[in-house]
Amino acid sequence: IEIVAGDTRWLFDREAGLLTSWKRQDEELLTRPLRPNFWRAPTDNDRGNNMPNRLAVWRDAGDQWRATSVALDDTSPACAKIVADGEIPTVPARYTLTYWCCGTGDLVVEASLAPADDKAPELPRFGMQVQLTGAFERIAWFGRGPEETYSDRCDARVGLYDGAIADQFCVDYSEPGETGNKVDTRWIALTGANGVGLLATGAPRLSVSALPFSASALEGPKHPYEIQPSDAVSLCLDLTQMGVAGDDSWGALPHAAYRIPAGPLTYRFRLRAFDAGRIPMEVVRRNPAPSVE
Repeated sequence: IEIVAGDTRWLFDREAGLLTSWKRQDEELLTRPLRPNFWRAPTDNDRGNNMPNRLAVWRDAGDQWRATSVALDDTSPACAKIVADGEIPTVPARYTLTYWCCGTGDLVVEASLAPADDKAPELPRFGMQVQLTGAFERIAWFGRGPEETYSDRCDARVGLYDGAIADQFCVDYSEPGETGNKVDTRWIALTGANGVGLLATGAPRLSVSALPFSASALEGPKHPYEIQPSDAVSLCLDLTQMGVAGDDSWGALPHAAYRIPAGPLTYRFRLRAFDAGRIPMEVVRRNPAPSVE
């Protein structure tokens, strides 16, 4: 399914129900599709409380989602709507993606999860992940920072921060794991030397990260120096991620308030490509909320 709005072109896989290409002014932004994401690279605390085994059903759940129907509604003069409905058989759960491709060049995405029963374990995270081209080199965000933050590690000040994407990976951990997250994020903008930027705003606020390698690259290496940066950027846009715990590192779980029970979950975010020379706040003011009403 191809949708064009001015100098923006989106391409969706009619079978998979995923966004596979996004071009602005003929500049491709993606190297891999925007897809569901329920997993994180285990931290030392996760390994201590057996998270990789306890929650293993969620590890590949995003890849295992299969769209059973993909429908296009292009009757609105403002936005074309695509609904991809499907199942995650291994959980089991119903998962639905809804896209609104707007004439403004905005893409609004809504993700909804509905487990089939109450037997599924808690989630490590509920969000989406996309792999962008390596042309994106810098990140700016309005949220907590500048250091990484998590639901149970969020005493950082809310403000406007920016930095190199390559610097968002924390090398202080003896063994690699989840890193670089930012909670309570009102907006995040990625820019690069090619002159194109990508902005995301959420409803509610997002939990985000942008790293110069995929999350899977954090699993396996025993030391940070063994991780090889790729020529792509992994952007995670989440509703939430479970806390990192730490009462002890040999069994303690995150406190109940910072875990994600398996139940109905939904959130929405807006993506917009913009000229990298513009101040992101100007874009945010023109796109204050991911609504299509």
